[in-house]
Amino acid sequence: MTISVRSGAQLGRSALLIHGLMWLSAGVYLGLSFQSSTITVNALGVPFAATLVLYVWSIMLATRAFRSAENTVWPVLVLVIGLLEIAVLFAWVVTQRDSVYVPVRWAYRFGLPVFVPALILSILLAAAIARWRTLRAERAATAGKGESWERRRRWKYGLRWFVPIALVLLSLLAPAPLYVYSLMNYTENQYDHREPFDDWVVCHTPVIVAEPTAAFFSGSTRPSWSLIYTLAISSGRVSRNRLMADMNSSDPWLQKDALDGLEKADVAAAVAQSEKIAHSATLGWVSEFSASRILGRHGGVEQVRPLLRAAETATSATQFMDLLLGELAENKRLEFIPDFVRLADSHSPYRDESLEVLARLEPSREPVTSDE
Repeated sequence: MTISVRSGAQLGRSALLIHGLMWLSAGVYLGLSFQSSTITVNALGVPFAATLVLYVWSIMLATRAFRSAENTVWPVLVLVIGLLEIAVLFAWVVTQRDSVYVPVRWAYRFGLPVFVPALILSILLAAAIARWRTLRAERAATAGKGESWERRRRWKYGLRWFVPIALVLLSLLAPAPLYVYSLMNYTENQYDHREPFDDWVVCHTPVIVAEPTAAFFSGSTRPSWSLIYTLAISSGRVSRNRLMADMNSSDPWLQKDALDGLEKADVAAAVAQSEKIAHSATLGWVSEFSASRILGRHGGVEQVRPLLRAAETATSATQFMDLLLGELAENKRLEFIPDFVRLADSHSPYRDESLEVLARLEPSREPVTSDE
């Protein structure tokens, strides 16, 4: 193929101008999208189509200018901006799991929000490094001879640097978006239930990846970003300092997520925190739920038995103790059967519930009825 030689940067500047018009058209589209009138909604197709056409046109001109003998500054700028726009678009799709738009849902389903931004950033960084290494090698090879390399030789040398660098960068950049993508792949509204692959990714993401990811989404007022942050906290893959700080938050749901995350990261610390919550005078129902679940699953005799002994002399029932008794029965904590027997023989408000727990823990036991 013969490439014509052009002087100056005519094609590159034209590509940049058309890309600017694309931004103008995109701004018109975004402005109209906030209007609710029927006429405005029907008119959205015009700026949307114009945005796509102008984008493709500018990229084609920039590619043509890059292949010609023009100055490569402007076409490279247009190509870099265009690729970054695609990366940002797909990064936004990761927060649109339940979008009403079918193409967005399909893009999310195939994991494009994970791989496209990471791939584009890897390509741009690797291309910059490979170009720098190529120019440096060319200057060293032609020193004193005055003969520059042919384009084919430059491409061949640059590709030997580009491919391995791009693969290394992709392996470094992909884990963070993959972690966010797997966090968002929960089952319906059960934020702790995921497909096996997504669950494996969340459980094996190192703290060095999850911590900066959570820090990036922290403090945001956007609902989708806040959800990602709480999912990261509840996954337990962030630093322990962050978990402890969020447990002292004024948001009861964030406290619960931090306690759930601490259970996955450090069971002993979660049990200790749950014991403190159990003895607290001001319990919120969210904290009660998590603390009772953790103590029911992992609490030892030294943490749970004092609570059961205190329940023997209680004058009124509390939600926390009701939840704890249910968790102990659910997790088949047979070591506490003597404590349930004492509760059943006492005049505690938990007497009837203790009988039900004993019936669940000892199916063969003769049913015990309370005296009226």
